[in-house]
Amino acid sequence: MKRFFGFLLLIIIIAGCTHDKPLPSGYEMLDRGDKGEIFVETVSAVRAGSYWETPKAGTRGTLLLGETENFKSFVVLRFTNFSAIDSADVISATLNLYQFNSYGEGTECRASVFKVTDPWLTDISDQAEWEKNVTWQDIQNSVDMSYSYGSLSHTPLDSAGQIRTVSAHLDTSMVNDWIRTGSNYGILLAVDQADLMAQFFSSEASNYWPMLELIHVDQDSTVDTTSVSVYHDASLIQYNNSVPEKELQENVPLINIGNASGYKSLIQFDFTSIPEQATIHHALLTLTVNKDLTSSDTTGILILASPVVEDSTWDPAGLTLYGDVTSPGGYAYNVFDSFAMSSADAVEKLAFFTQIWIWGEPDGGLVNNGLLLQPNDEGLDLTEISFYSGLDDSSKAPTLKVTYSKPPASRFSK
Repeated sequence: MKRFFGFLLLIIIIAGCTHDKPLPSGYEMLDRGDKGEIFVETVSAVRAGSYWETPKAGTRGTLLLGETENFKSFVVLRFTNFSAIDSADVISATLNLYQFNSYGEGTECRASVFKVTDPWLTDISDQAEWEKNVTWQDIQNSVDMSYSYGSLSHTPLDSAGQIRTVSAHLDTSMVNDWIRTGSNYGILLAVDQADLMAQFFSSEASNYWPMLELIHVDQDSTVDTTSVSVYHDASLIQYNNSVPEKELQENVPLINIGNASGYKSLIQFDFTSIPEQATIHHALLTLTVNKDLTSSDTTGILILASPVVEDSTWDPAGLTLYGDVTSPGGYAYNVFDSFAMSSADAVEKLAFFTQIWIWGEPDGGLVNNGLLLQPNDEGLDLTEISFYSGLDDSSKAPTLKVTYSKPPASRFSK
């Protein structure tokens, strides 16, 4: 019995020593009931706008050729490796493109082959950079459209997953001139009006890239064949829009992002309701999809979000984006009512952006000039998506759901 009472007394002494006793290093100043609460706050966009600029599509794995709705696209191609041919005596030249998709309601689209007479970009001497930067506006005055060196036509595909070879027989005089002179600037495929656009594989695809199949007579009079792969190629997308290029449209009910249109959107949130001392843990960006003005295939459209670091006026010509962290992204689809950047990477990076916005520039952060939402694969296909800005219905405005904590409060704080 004495042992039992001794043990009970020991427990009482230990319990008394661990109840609200001062802690070392000043931690007794902390209120043990308030060691930093977690808060969740959803802020709506207070500003939104859109603008478009012609896509630079030369680095995509696809080539678009045709016309449908408000889009028209030509294709520019350049073949240069003719070293296997020892004479300029080509007797047959066939261009082969490999079609895997089509858009529009037309039954046939015809294209003519014209000769490109000058460098694709006069202000860029590095030819390797041509396809990355060329647009129709750059090259339109460097094409001789007075004479056609061939033609091709394409039709809708019969089934999903089908790959079709579309061919054009080229005037051999042009190819022989390329071999004889040792240089050329390629050809342009220009479509006639038709409600049909084909999607072909480009030189950036893993296979099925454009090929030039040649039959030629060698110096020893033997007939030989040579396949030449494309060296440079690009879609030259033209977008028919009443809104001028690079003109920001603010205070509009809808904001847009598009692979073919080159539409980009800007949104900005007001964080004054979140304490400056807050530690941001998560940030979830969500936008409401306007399905009536959205078109996408099963792959959706990959959207990137980047903070604007300069130009609070949102002038498209002067936008500078934050580059210290790679832009988070997410896929949007026309079959869903909303789009959210919900991956772990996107939530983490948006939380970081929110944190540096709240800190502000004087405290090592960043001035809150908003986010630029842009397509990751502009020029890849005709996928376009439209979101509500919240102008007509605030419940559909873009939102950022922020999870944060406040520093622990002192037990003596009021």
